[in-house]
Amino acid sequence: IKLTISTPSDVTSFDISASDKDGNESNIVSIGNFAIINRNVALLTVSSKDLQTSQNISPLPWFEIKKIALHLEHDLNADKISGNHLGCSAYNKKTKEFSTFSCGNPFGLYQYKTSSKDDIPWNNKQILNFPQAYNAAAFHNGVLGIANNTSPWLFYADINTKKVSQVRLPVANMSRTSISSISVVPDSTNPNLTNFLLVDNSTGIMWFGMQNGLDVTYRKYEHKISDTQTQYLASMCKLVSTKAYCYFGNTSASPDSEGETIRYELSQDGVVDIIDFSTKYPTAQKFTISKDTPLDDIYADKNGQLYGRTESTLYSLQQNDTSLEKTVFAKNIGAVSGGESLYYIKNNKLFQYDSSTKTTTMRFVSKNLRLSNINLFDKTVLFTAYIKGSNSTTLHAYKLLDTANTNSDKRLLDIIPTSLPANESNIIDIDYSKSIIHVVLPNYVEYRAGKIVPSIGIYNSQKSVVRNYLSNIVPSFSSYKVTFSRIDS
Repeated sequence: IKLTISTPSDVTSFDISASDKDGNESNIVSIGNFAIINRNVALLTVSSKDLQTSQNISPLPWFEIKKIALHLEHDLNADKISGNHLGCSAYNKKTKEFSTFSCGNPFGLYQYKTSSKDDIPWNNKQILNFPQAYNAAAFHNGVLGIANNTSPWLFYADINTKKVSQVRLPVANMSRTSISSISVVPDSTNPNLTNFLLVDNSTGIMWFGMQNGLDVTYRKYEHKISDTQTQYLASMCKLVSTKAYCYFGNTSASPDSEGETIRYELSQDGVVDIIDFSTKYPTAQKFTISKDTPLDDIYADKNGQLYGRTESTLYSLQQNDTSLEKTVFAKNIGAVSGGESLYYIKNNKLFQYDSSTKTTTMRFVSKNLRLSNINLFDKTVLFTAYIKGSNSTTLHAYKLLDTANTNSDKRLLDIIPTSLPANESNIIDIDYSKSIIHVVLPNYVEYRAGKIVPSIGIYNSQKSVVRNYLSNIVPSFSSYKVTFSRIDS
């Protein structure tokens, strides 16, 4: 192969590696701009410290030299969105603001409120209350949810109007109790976030919803159980534009009490339906996938490329007549999200895969963060993370930017939250937003005239200790404002 590699101006050296379709490393010999590799090589990777770019190069031609260009790029910066994320995210496309809600039985939308003044705690504030839901998803400028017991059971909570309204049901007088398990699947590639899918996980019936003002138009599709499939199988779906990608088949269960993973052994192969809802009467392509290849989840990008996940391995699924063949895409992965392109977490780094160029690029890494999850809203990427080395269960949220990170390990997100040595100060919490650093200290007290009163003197002295410490670890510290509050403020 003829290999052309471009790098940022500050990168002086890099490594090249190769692997086959199952992720096994393969030898590579470089001679100038040429490289000799085995024919079974499927992936070439160029890396330099934390920078990494890969390209799928298969299939290789027999009688010509394949030309391959790889571009090594810096990872990207990120803005801090929240210091107390609840797990799930909503996005207001009008104001471009994020809000958060609990993924399990949510009952309201919250935003993380900060201040540039002292003695004002930073915390979540409820901006919209809605019925407790057993299933909810980001939709338009708020949340589309299925209520536990209240009526209407299908509702839309709009952040802008601060109203919760009933969403027209697919079938008039449709009973919530007639459906054993239904889930909401939003379209993450729609800039207006106005398409969604209602999936009855017990019957395979689904309704594609298109919001138009206050009305919703539905198109119905039913996954037919074939003669060889005598069981209704749990379904999992992803929606990209007007196409739904749904898997029906074997999957893994939670570990049992002994820590062993249980798999339901079914006699049938799995089935993937690709349903086109762009016309009044939806059409579908059906593909089988071996029961020996159970999927724990399925993903798709805007180009229609399919991916499947089994435990911590991500596969690329290729259509072959009426079946799907798997190729190992990445191992030891964490969260995955598909939409405008595919994003996934591997080795505590955030990667983006562009199926049109078959190129994977590392987009974000920080030695201070333990990456957790990914949310996509059209081209906007939100990811959540815990603080590395901390016992705190607080989840932080960040918006991925399009500016290159040329200041690795020296950004505020690489440093804060942090903790002072125990013998210097008792920091309760520390966070930042843009150019403000906020520190929460204990409510120091002292005895005065036989009474316990707040100690302003100790409080102020500890402020000085904290400022001095931060000035030694935060580059350009003078450009930041530091505010304080006490634990009971």
